[in-house]
Amino acid sequence: MQSFLELAAKTIFEGHNKNDLQNLQVILPSRRAVFFFKKALSDLSDSPFFAPKIESIDDFILRTADFTTLDNVDLYFEIYAILSELDPSQSFEKFMSWVPTLLKDFENIDFSLVENPHLLFKYMSEADALSRWELDNDYVFTATAQSYFSFFDRISQVYEKLNQKLLLEKKCYRGMVYRKVAENPDWLLSNEIKKYYFVGLNALSKSEEKIIESLEKAKKSECIWDTDDFYMNSQNKAGKKLRVYKKSGKFGKWNFQNSHLKDSEKNIRIFELNNDSLQSKLVSNLAKEAHNQRHVIVVLDENQFLPLLLNVPSLQLPFNISIGLPISSSHFSEVLRLLIGCYQNHEHNDELKIHNSVLSKIFDNQIFKSLIVNEISLSRFEILQTKIRGSKKLFYDYYWFVNQGLTVGLLQNFFRKGSALDCIESLEFILGKFFEIQDADFRDLEYVFANVLKNKLNLIKEKLRSGVALNLKSFSALIEDLLKNERIPFEGDSDTPLQIMSMLETRCLDFECVTIMTFNEGNLPSTKKTNSFFPFDACKIFGLPLYSDQDAIMAYHFFRLMQRAQTLNFIYLNGASEALGNKEKSRFIRQVEEELRIYNPNIKVSYPSINFNQTDDLKSGSEIIVEKESLTQITDFLMNKGLSASSINDYLSCSLRFYWKYILKIKNEDELKSQIGTDVFGTIVHKVLENLDKPYFESKNPVNKEVLRNQKDEVESQLSLIIKEEQKAFDFDSGMNLILISVVKKIIERYFDKRESEFGGNFTILGIEKELTSIQAINNVELKLKGVIDKIELHPFGLRIIDYKTGKVELKDLYLDKDVDLAETLLNPEKSKLRQLIIYYFLIFSNKTGLEKDFGLKIILEDLQLMIYSFRNLGADISFNKNIFTHDEIIEAVNLLLTKILSELLSMETSFIQTSEKNHCKYCDFINVCQRN
Repeated sequence: MQSFLELAAKTIFEGHNKNDLQNLQVILPSRRAVFFFKKALSDLSDSPFFAPKIESIDDFILRTADFTTLDNVDLYFEIYAILSELDPSQSFEKFMSWVPTLLKDFENIDFSLVENPHLLFKYMSEADALSRWELDNDYVFTATAQSYFSFFDRISQVYEKLNQKLLLEKKCYRGMVYRKVAENPDWLLSNEIKKYYFVGLNALSKSEEKIIESLEKAKKSECIWDTDDFYMNSQNKAGKKLRVYKKSGKFGKWNFQNSHLKDSEKNIRIFELNNDSLQSKLVSNLAKEAHNQRHVIVVLDENQFLPLLLNVPSLQLPFNISIGLPISSSHFSEVLRLLIGCYQNHEHNDELKIHNSVLSKIFDNQIFKSLIVNEISLSRFEILQTKIRGSKKLFYDYYWFVNQGLTVGLLQNFFRKGSALDCIESLEFILGKFFEIQDADFRDLEYVFANVLKNKLNLIKEKLRSGVALNLKSFSALIEDLLKNERIPFEGDSDTPLQIMSMLETRCLDFECVTIMTFNEGNLPSTKKTNSFFPFDACKIFGLPLYSDQDAIMAYHFFRLMQRAQTLNFIYLNGASEALGNKEKSRFIRQVEEELRIYNPNIKVSYPSINFNQTDDLKSGSEIIVEKESLTQITDFLMNKGLSASSINDYLSCSLRFYWKYILKIKNEDELKSQIGTDVFGTIVHKVLENLDKPYFESKNPVNKEVLRNQKDEVESQLSLIIKEEQKAFDFDSGMNLILISVVKKIIERYFDKRESEFGGNFTILGIEKELTSIQAINNVELKLKGVIDKIELHPFGLRIIDYKTGKVELKDLYLDKDVDLAETLLNPEKSKLRQLIIYYFLIFSNKTGLEKDFGLKIILEDLQLMIYSFRNLGADISFNKNIFTHDEIIEAVNLLLTKILSELLSMETSFIQTSEKNHCKYCDFINVCQRN
């Protein structure tokens, strides 16, 4: 099928003598469209000819006005300088929080040719509000309201002064230059161009409308539209503005309106996926499938671009990128933030130190790591990393590195103190080192980002040197805006079959195959509303763009892209993954399903079920499975290291975690934090109780109520001692740690209150952190079973086995009906607390003779009490009523548990498999390795 640009080129080429083409001007929506139009035009002639002037509309307007477009950074400083004269109290960092919105509003005012902008600002002012809201003239606004209204009075002056200054210097922002061309049609009418062709435009701003109308009245323009009956002859949003244009007749004869969406055959496949990683894989396969066709992959969510960029080159298909990426996609953006953050932290501190977490981010940054390796060698870098991990320090100064004999010049930039200008010089030093190395790990993309950052920093530096005052906080705000809003355009001219684009870049272009990624509500149409200082009513009255206009524009781009496509792949995410949140497929997909395919019976819609065995064996939601190659390591672990209640719990909840943690002995890297976690919290609680009980355990003196009260009184001093001697890495003098330690003190004191309230007579402490082991001969293997009991007490009724839990445990966790199968219950992953107590009982029984000798008493197992003190549920009495089972039933159940686990572990047929229960993954050390997307 002939593409739109081929049709437009043919219309213009055949409508004029070849020698007259050079006197024409062709204006298209984008530079990408310009490239393809030129190619289509050149294909129409076998002999050379002088082509028309062919430009994107932005380039055309700028050239016509002969103005220089200012960078946003320049504009921010220009606006701030004007505003500071009107309001000297305005701080730059607060100004940066709203100036991007203001600049966008200025653009829209000019694009929309608001006749008298001051009336718009007056509309937002106090005087007009009194009239509009029919308030009494004696009405007094609050101070906040008055500040709000006076803001618009100042902004009105800023707008006027900014325009006056820029006009004198022949500089502009985009909206301003469009307005000037629209208000000066003679700039267009007085040149040698005989005719202007506006090709493929759709939603025109008021300024664009006026420019074309002026040329149309002079019989010097023609518009070539790309429209379809489907939305032109209905109320579909895609044709909202175009229907008005056609009906008005202001733009001359209407060319062209086709019926592709009604008559042409189309194969539409709608893919529903539950995570992003599967989408990247599917898109790669669709690209392979369409390698002989002109194929566009439309990226609606910019977060999908980089994963796609990593996958597509492996297809070995020629492709071209035409998309704008924010600078924040660069690794340099993190370097920028880290360095500025260090300068800000040092600003009010005499000691130039960096927190371990910041240092880790610096060393983990791909670019900075390569720069350091380039400076000191990979081996010395690895030595440095090893020393940092081994030091367990929370804060580092530069002298620590000097003392280690590993000075790193680059790193010294993070230990400096100074102004915003000093910070820029440090950034420039790092950028300079980057440009000196040629690292294959960095794609050209990173060098593009680095060059843009270098230019922006030069611009800011010039402003600072010219006398502009900018503190570090203001500089940080400016950089954050730059990283967020500055985009790197990819304007490649490569005419490859596979193109990767944003939806906006597809304007005027046609493809045989179209794949749209992450086609969800919120991506297309977008839910991101353009920020504005002007409310809906003001926009409506003064003709400024409305959100519904943007919605209609994107609807047009979508349906226009469909017009000539033969195969369309729509991929949406269903939100099955918790990380995705609430996801709905786009309303445009529903329109295709419920309207378009009824409108055109030649459209076939299918919903392929993805068999990921055909896509490199990737399965949706598949587990990680590790098959056994040898039993040597497992047998060695079982016989020497041995099973414990904790390792059994790990095995039953996730055998893969058990394998990594106990067989391969993979340890989670200790992460140094400024705030204590649940592990440290629990350790402190256990240690305080151990220290308080130790004198009575060693002396075997009985514990009475007075002892319990004395222990409670000593909690604070013991807590201080443990913090001082064992938890030096944490600051407990302020912040959350101070609160958490007060919680530790409170819950331990409550524990002693509970012990006193339930006191039934003097008792003796027989064991603290008592380690017990038992060797069980099972299937010709001497299995070692072990456990550490927090506390063993001798009461008048017998022994009490105590386990402390800093988490919440409830009685239901230990409750069992007497009719249940105990052996089966012990295999339930959810019964970890019960299983632990029963294993303790088993170990007491297995070591009964030795314990009786150690304790100097006879142990009566029937009187043994198994109890948990839950520090988050101290109000409950949590004990296991073992007497609903006989002693033999308990021992048999444990033996069956051990036999089953050992049989599975020593079977080559049984693999280690990732759990399917996500709640088991929540606190797993390996969550970042194997968690499903």
